[in-house]
Amino acid sequence: MAKKKKKQSGHQKQKLAQSQNRNEFYRKLHYIIKSCCSEDVYHLIPKEILKIAYERRCLSVKVVAGKGQDISSSQMTEFSNTILGRFNVTQIEISTDNEKNLNEFLTTGITALRVCYRVNDVNFPQSDKVKKVLSEYTDESKFLSAVNKELYSILHLAGLIESRLDKNLYWLKHKVSNDNKSASGIRTFIEVYKEIPETTSVVINNISRPVTQVCWADAYEGLKQVSIKPSELNLENTADDTPMKVYIQSHALNRLYERLDVIPEFSLNYCAYLAFTDMKVFYNANNNILIEYRLPKRKVGYFIVDIVDGMIIIRTFLFLTNSGTPEGQLLEQNTGLKKLDKKYLAIDKLSTFMSEDIENNKEVRKIFEDAGCKSLIGISEIVEGLNLELSGKLVAEQMIKYLNINMPSNLEQSSIK
Repeated sequence: MAKKKKKQSGHQKQKLAQSQNRNEFYRKLHYIIKSCCSEDVYHLIPKEILKIAYERRCLSVKVVAGKGQDISSSQMTEFSNTILGRFNVTQIEISTDNEKNLNEFLTTGITALRVCYRVNDVNFPQSDKVKKVLSEYTDESKFLSAVNKELYSILHLAGLIESRLDKNLYWLKHKVSNDNKSASGIRTFIEVYKEIPETTSVVINNISRPVTQVCWADAYEGLKQVSIKPSELNLENTADDTPMKVYIQSHALNRLYERLDVIPEFSLNYCAYLAFTDMKVFYNANNNILIEYRLPKRKVGYFIVDIVDGMIIIRTFLFLTNSGTPEGQLLEQNTGLKKLDKKYLAIDKLSTFMSEDIENNKEVRKIFEDAGCKSLIGISEIVEGLNLELSGKLVAEQMIKYLNINMPSNLEQSSIK
């Protein structure tokens, strides 16, 4: 009769797991050093240094709220899932045909750096050779710069996606430090910070209206505000050129979401901030101040702004074809299309211009190009990669038919130009 295998105790299982974990760590460390350097010198590194490297290794990444930050646990879970998910799929090329994901670099990769620095401080057989080879790994001009670039990109995007001007702005940074819950290990911490944009009230047309400051929060840098001098708005007869803060009404945000209807809200909010960091100023026929709005390099409309009590207030957002813009007025002049006509044809919203039939219809394309709306043609390219479901509605033929029925003379004149 076969003997029964002796059941392992809990202590034995723990020791086995620790041994397997240690061996797996050494395997990964060896792989990174071998892959990143011109020669495999791993076996020349003293075992004592490798033992210390394991004991003081960089542990798994943690996403935490920054010191003093009041961020809900559900929000932190969202950040953690997003960031760690991106770390796992972001690949860094460490040599020809060799890649490691960002998560591995922020654990084993950083530990390998510590090994290199430790080697530089001691002498041992063939230490000069080992130091020279390992210096290739610490050369930031190689893959380490790519690691930092990807890390910044992920943290920037994570904050961007969760930020709204009328709610909260988020920014993130990372630090490598000792883990208080570990005896000797270090850890990469991703810290999340929250900024609340300033709010106030202004009286416009005898009505008190709440407004929110236009600002943003960038990864590693925190809150960034914008201020505009009157001279930058081409205002005349202004003796005082003191910079003014920029605020936005909820009405303007609602019109922004409504008219640029296929773009995520976080992206629209961010581009609102960018409109004032690289500002282009225009005036319409009613002498209203217009600030060009772009997605990201394509002009899609304007903010109308007012000066109230030493502040710049964004009153509303106009899509490029709306009648209050220079392009919208030219479109009306060329075709006779007024506000209700544009609404009927749905050419007062961005989603309509995602249709390829406008781009492919020479007659309709020319109508918009002649009105200065060339930036709307082929604009669907700006949402590539966002996995947005576009309606694919056909509007070119409908527009030609509508114009022929309602404004034949205007259409003929537009076609002649």
